[in-house]
Amino acid sequence: MLTITPSGQTLGATVTGADLSQPLSREDFAQTLQALGHYGVLRFTNQQLSAAAVRDFSQRFGPIQVGVSERFRHPEVREVGILDR
Repeated sequence: MLTITPSGQTLGATVTGADLSQPLSREDFAQTLQALGHYGVLRFTNQQLSAAAVRDFSQRFGPIQVGVSERFRHPEVREVGILDR
C-alpha cells in the first residue's frame, strides 16, 4: 500500500510503500500518476534500482526521450541518463 505525504511546500510529495524494482500494480500506478499530477514532483525513498528497473518504471509514463549526448547515457541501458557517478 502506498503512502503519499505532501512536502508542505509549493511542490512535492514523498511516496513510501513502493518497491520500484518490481512493477507497480495498476492501482498503485494510478495512485502514483494522480499524485504526480497533484504534487508535480514525487520522491521515492529507499530504492535500490538497476538501470533496467529505472527504464521500466519510467516507460509506464510514456515514451522515454533519449538525450543526444552519449556521454551521459548508461552504457547498457541507453534510455537511462547518468547525472552523477
